[in-house]
Amino acid sequence: FYCFIVFFSSLLFQATSTLSEMLDSAILSPFQAILHVTIDTVLNFSVKKFLDYEVSSREGNIFIFLACFFSISVVHKLIDFLARVLATLFSIKSEPKVMKFRETTWHLLYYLATTYLGYSITLDQEWFWRRDNIFRSLWEGFPSDVPPLSVRVYYFVELAYYIHGVVLHFIYPKKKDFWQMLIHHFVTIFLILFSFSVGYYRVGLLVLLCHNPSDIFLEAAKWMRYTQKIIPFAERLKDVFFVIFALSWVVYRLGFFPFVVIKSAIYGSYEVIVREHGETHVPYYHFFIGLLMTLEVLHVFWTYLIWKVIEKAILSKSVEDSRSDSDSDEDASEKAKAKKE
Repeated sequence: FYCFIVFFSSLLFQATSTLSEMLDSAILSPFQAILHVTIDTVLNFSVKKFLDYEVSSREGNIFIFLACFFSISVVHKLIDFLARVLATLFSIKSEPKVMKFRETTWHLLYYLATTYLGYSITLDQEWFWRRDNIFRSLWEGFPSDVPPLSVRVYYFVELAYYIHGVVLHFIYPKKKDFWQMLIHHFVTIFLILFSFSVGYYRVGLLVLLCHNPSDIFLEAAKWMRYTQKIIPFAERLKDVFFVIFALSWVVYRLGFFPFVVIKSAIYGSYEVIVREHGETHVPYYHFFIGLLMTLEVLHVFWTYLIWKVIEKAILSKSVEDSRSDSDSDEDASEKAKAKKE
């Protein structure tokens, strides 16, 4: 609510400033002064309330989440507008192609930003550098270990993105893995909420870091597909990005995720929480493992789709996303529709 008031008041302030310059009049000056005071007051109050909240405060967490969700929504609108402009510059005329280009641009910029944010925060954590036993360091301090503010912000940025993504999932063009992607979104949302509320945030951080890096190269490969008329070497870059994506996918999703994250959740949690802390059991152990295993099953399914893309690329010497309808199919349908009209 505070973010909305600040944002809306800022727009009104900018609008009145522009009108004052156009009309060359001081009529709107009092209104501008009121808006300026409103922005300062609300912003200062919001920051004060934010800083006054305890780290474990439920109100503080809700405030951060709402701020992140509002920010994600606004940034998505801005990037969507930018993508529309770029689509015009790149001579993308087909409406389905424009929709896909907008989706790809949004995902690419989001994954770039959150990967940088996530790694910056995680590399700053002392427990991450415990190379003697990474499986133990993920669980030491449970359940009294409280996530720092930077971790909470990153967590809620990701949570806001996936909740926002569920809505967009029904707006953007459907793909062959529509339901698998929808399940992935809901499982990820449950994992974020559950790991944060129970205290498994260290494992949750690694789960998030396993997903975003490879997606950067996938979205970059897709983006290059639409810039071939502008960038002469876009076709070659598309293939390079896809190769990097496939390699990073195997490393993160089929290597690090099952053999470090899931293994730590299965064995490390029991060793630290039960044996050393004297607890009778690991809280929600089977439910947590079940969510992680569900993600890994989806990873294996998508690995099969990636292999189909690679197989098709070897035969046709062209990389395409096997989850989507091809551009040639879209062009053919458009031509048929035009001919019918």
